[in-house]
Amino acid sequence: APPRAGTVAIVMWLVVATLLFRTSSALFRIPYLGLGAELSSDYHGRTMVVGVRSFFGLCGTLLAAALSFPLFFPNTVAGVDPKLSYGGYPQLGLAAGVLMTVTGLIATAGTWRWYRGVESTAAPAAISYYSGLRSALASHALRRIWIALTLFFLAVVINAVMAIHFFTWYVRIADSTLLSRIQMAFYVGAL
Repeated sequence: APPRAGTVAIVMWLVVATLLFRTSSALFRIPYLGLGAELSSDYHGRTMVVGVRSFFGLCGTLLAAALSFPLFFPNTVAGVDPKLSYGGYPQLGLAAGVLMTVTGLIATAGTWRWYRGVESTAAPAAISYYSGLRSALASHALRRIWIALTLFFLAVVINAVMAIHFFTWYVRIADSTLLSRIQMAFYVGAL
């Protein structure tokens, strides 16, 4: 929950909170995503791990997008947009944080048995890392895929950020149930 303070304090809070969130998220996600390749030794097994993980991620996103409005911003006063009220945001943040922590711990516990069988190897030298990175970036096909994925995820983020703004201020939808249905339709379409 951001502080109730001036614009500069809120912007500073947002910057620090975003950096802390992105850093802590990366500390979990990078090893978690890399573990998928380690869980199977064949192509089809790795594809299945990524597919199942992506499916559950999209289902979680769908549920969060569809249920957040009616659960945390219910229509209580006719003509008043409930998502403009501060009251629901701390509960939404707490519920999302607890849910993400619990599902992250479940995912970690589900892979624990593979961890115990993996022998530790020495980390490669930084020089070999940079030469490998330089070699990978020399591939025209890899650069095209990287650029396409970067643009795709940028579009997804812009859509997610702008959708609520668009529905609130341009289309003027204040009904939480209707916003929930719109969000659900978007993510069901993506699924």
